[in-house]
Amino acid sequence: MTPDTETFRFRRFLEVMAADGAVEVVEEPTPLSVIAHRLEGNPKGTWFRNAGPDGQELAGNI
Repeated sequence: MTPDTETFRFRRFLEVMAADGAVEVVEEPTPLSVIAHRLEGNPKGTWFRNAGPDGQELAGNI
């Protein structure tokens, strides 16, 4: 039996939460120095799709 790794993948969880409006998705490039400010006091989770100089994905307040 092969485990279904897609069912419990964190990215899939974020996609479902974003579709429900519980996660804000930020597509534009976001400097690392701005991320803490965007998360502070935000009641929603935030999914940065292009964070830092390398354009990595980052999720916070989840």
